[in-house]
Amino acid sequence: MKKLVYVLSILTLGIIVMFVYGGCNDETTPVAPTTVATTVATTVPTTATATGTGSLPPGVSGSISNTRVALYTDLNNWNLDVTFKFGACDANGNYTLADFNPGNYFMDAWKDNDNNSVWGSSGDYVWVFGSGSYPNYTLSEKSFTLGSNSQNFEIFIVP
Repeated sequence: MKKLVYVLSILTLGIIVMFVYGGCNDETTPVAPTTVATTVATTVPTTATATGTGSLPPGVSGSISNTRVALYTDLNNWNLDVTFKFGACDANGNYTLADFNPGNYFMDAWKDNDNNSVWGSSGDYVWVFGSGSYPNYTLSEKSFTLGSNSQNFEIFIVP
């Protein structure tokens, strides 16, 4: 009886070993390669954004906060104050004009300090993108490309 139990134990062990190791020959059944796909999301801008900081001239006290920064499609619209896009400076002079089509625009900044709704009256803060200085300035178009475009400025205080 002991021999029978011994023989059955050996046979059982042999069968288990055959099932576990049988058919795992590297030459006939290689392990399938594993492929890992990594997806990287990228954001491509489809619009332009204008950002920057406006400032007062050195030694001048006042607040740049709420200075309007504006874009215009042409000189006629600038003369008529028909803005294409506008925003305001925060307390630190920072502004952002977001989500507009890339292109060429006229740009200015204005704070109506005397509240008379007249651009460039005494005490107002003014700035234009171009050359020269108030009141003898020439506006130029500024080119805005896809993504972020920076334009800092220093205002002029109208005497």
